Amino acid sequence: MKKIYITGCAKSGTTLLRRLMNAFDITVYNEGEMSLEDFTLSNYQCAKRTHKTIFSNVLNATEIKEQVDIIEKNNISVINIWRDYKDVIKSDSGYVSLKRWQHSVIQSFDYPELIAIDMHYTKLIENPDYIQQHIADKIGLKILHKWSEFPDWYTIEEPEHLTNNKMYRLRRIGESK
Repeated sequence: MKKIYITGCAKSGTTLLRRLMNAFDITVYNEGEMSLEDFTLSNYQCAKRTHKTIFSNVLNATEIKEQVDIIEKNNISVINIWRDYKDVIKSDSGYVSLKRWQHSVIQSFDYPELIAIDMHYTKLIENPDYIQQHIADKIGLKILHKWSEFPDWYTIEEPEHLTNNKMYRLRRIGESK
């Protein structure tokens, strides 16, 4: 079973990407975030990172080494999404620190071999079907729904803590809040 793990700094599009992954013929963990360790033990094929994950936050060398080993040992395909710092800050009034964003980006430069797909949020918004096809081709996934038609096909009942926040209301790709 192919394992796909979504990483990226907070407010970079990880939640949107996790939702979009449901358009493939795979099982996606839609309850929020899952640690890398728990993901390897789960039956899910795709999950979104927690805040203490490589490419997503400030981590010490030991934490990074442990996660690198998990990714390599389990042959996990990492999809890393990133966004320009000024847009990350604007997305939630300073929730993300510059240090967190910088470390997320630096780690992606330090360990590029671990990232199967490195995508920019703006490219996803500008051409969702192209990005979806690229992911399908690169990882070997079957497309069930077009990303450009999100959220029409998205019927997942998400936990209340994911839907109460106005930041996470479902809207068309590229639609502003």
